[in-house]
Amino acid sequence: MLFEAEDLHEQLVEFAAGRGIRATFDRAAIVAAIDEATTLAGGRAVDEPAAIFLALARRSRALTPVAADFIPALVNAYSLALGSK
Repeated sequence: MLFEAEDLHEQLVEFAAGRGIRATFDRAAIVAAIDEATTLAGGRAVDEPAAIFLALARRSRALTPVAADFIPALVNAYSLALGSK
């Protein structure tokens, strides 16, 4: 899959800090989201952005207060990195 749990956690913390928000995030939920996304994508890189979107959205409470902004931004950046337009 595209992320290690620690990397995704760091991105969340930095994203929140960039908005002046100090927050803690549920690492177990992050690990579960990555595991689910890996299963959903089934090894197909083209499906990874949708898979991580779904998996993180299902756990959005664990990513508050930045989930509504972070998840779409993350998926958009990842899709662009894969060559989507």
